[in-house]
Amino acid sequence: MALGDGDWYQYVPARPYEHIWDLLAGFDVLVFPSTSNLETFGRVLIEASYARVPVVAGRHAASPELVDPGNLCDVTYKVGKSFDSHFDHQLGRVDIAQMASLIRSGQVKLSDSYEHYSDHDQKFLSVLRSPDCAADRPRLTRSQELFIASLDVV
Repeated sequence: MALGDGDWYQYVPARPYEHIWDLLAGFDVLVFPSTSNLETFGRVLIEASYARVPVVAGRHAASPELVDPGNLCDVTYKVGKSFDSHFDHQLGRVDIAQMASLIRSGQVKLSDSYEHYSDHDQKFLSVLRSPDCAADRPRLTRSQELFIASLDVV
């Protein structure tokens, strides 16, 4: 998909951490199409939330916990592929057309995940202390279940 007239993006290479907040202050939206097997937490999602930058991401790894549900886009996972878990691999593809449509709609919402994240240690401890830990377990999305079921561990 090509960018429209007047649209643009900028690839920004790694920066020293102390420059992150100035960098994020210039963002209209952060697009996070990662389906990496290594980037599962998505610290940048917490940072963008704290900087009050809206995020559009694929429904992968920690994104469903850290991004507004309306800002999540579909992921089609690769199945039947072998990969080494010690190296970075894309596990699927985020629906880029859906991401673009959401951004164009102007309906991208801010996330407040940085506020919720601050008490995750207490939430985690309450799950561990619960007599029935299974009741509080997070639920996988259907695409995550299918992807995990397709894995052939050697």
